[in-house]
Amino acid sequence: MADMKNKKRPPSAQKEKENAAFYRIVVILLIAVTVEAIGMIYYRRMGSRLFRVGHAGSMNTARYVFAALTVLAAGAAAFMAAAGKKWRYAAWAAVFAFSLFASSELIYYAHGSGALTVCVAAPVLAALAFVYIIFGRVFFAECSLCTLALLTLAAVRGSVEGLTVFLVLTLALSAAALIAAAARRARAKSADRSEYTTLFISAGLALAASLLGVLLGAGFAYGAIFVVGAFLFIDAVYHTVRLM
Repeated sequence: MADMKNKKRPPSAQKEKENAAFYRIVVILLIAVTVEAIGMIYYRRMGSRLFRVGHAGSMNTARYVFAALTVLAAGAAAFMAAAGKKWRYAAWAAVFAFSLFASSELIYYAHGSGALTVCVAAPVLAALAFVYIIFGRVFFAECSLCTLALLTLAAVRGSVEGLTVFLVLTLALSAAALIAAAARRARAKSADRSEYTTLFISAGLALAASLLGVLLGAGFAYGAIFVVGAFLFIDAVYHTVRLM
């Protein structure tokens, strides 16, 4: 009888929160795998008749289809939200369609380099989304800053394109994070200051590594990549222990 009563009890708020996080992770994983598959297919088979990129290619048709689906799903989500109905499924559909549209635009205009960018961006953005869902905003901000710093350093070495964009984003967001972390740490209680200390260190490291990488060149950038990567690993272990 006790087992029957336990089965009839509604799940706790913590259990519902965990289930919601799990479903979000599954949906994001599905989106990332789909986008990654499209990027890999076009990167490898771009010269074939079926996957030709151009005005007469399949990607030109797909980008208009994905744009229309994005507008329809976003409109449905807005309409359902205004009507007081469940709109989350329509919102996820809009995110899915927009991800496909953004990927198709990159591939259509940048061709091979665009498909390669899609293949790299899909798992990176999915991993950052997982970090936000599981660990929260602080570690998400730290991971984002370190990822931007790594991309900037890789661009200094010529491994990826877009050095100016990555550098400006890293410097601007790192400076903003430094100011925010310093202000929040000053107002926080002594027991909570360690959380903002790691954000302060992450922002400072990303800022310094990016600036020095651009000023000192590829040789420094190569070593700085390992330093930022090692810090990110240690930071991940620290936040994992805090989560337990």
